[in-house]
Amino acid sequence: MVAAVAALSLVVAACGSDGGSSDATDSTEAPAATEAPAATEAPAEAGFNVGLTYDIGGRGDQSFNDSAAAGLDNAKAALGVTGSEAEPNADGSDRAQLLQLQADQSDLVIAVGFLFAGDVAAVAAENPDTNFAV
Repeated sequence: MVAAVAALSLVVAACGSDGGSSDATDSTEAPAATEAPAATEAPAEAGFNVGLTYDIGGRGDQSFNDSAAAGLDNAKAALGVTGSEAEPNADGSDRAQLLQLQADQSDLVIAVGFLFAGDVAAVAAENPDTNFAV
């Protein structure tokens, strides 16, 4: 389930911001009324929570952090997941602390950027029941 949510979040983030034609809008609206409640209810009942930890710059960087934010926003809307967001301080020295805070409250912790790799490995080892992604 976690892998499916993560994969869907990435796909939705990649495809969600394209304008598209009016035909795409029309075809999206009809199924959304039928499918959205079912897709939203299942994860919400399960209480699936995603903790998104940005790299320096956070939401609004007009780059990869914003792409991750769009994925989380789409996962909330389409799948009914709940989410929390965190951003490291200016020098990034509190990455591990933020990951641990996210792990304490999340089923899936997503760290945005390769600079998190070492901290994710350390925090994941201490939290075997939480899923992590970089």
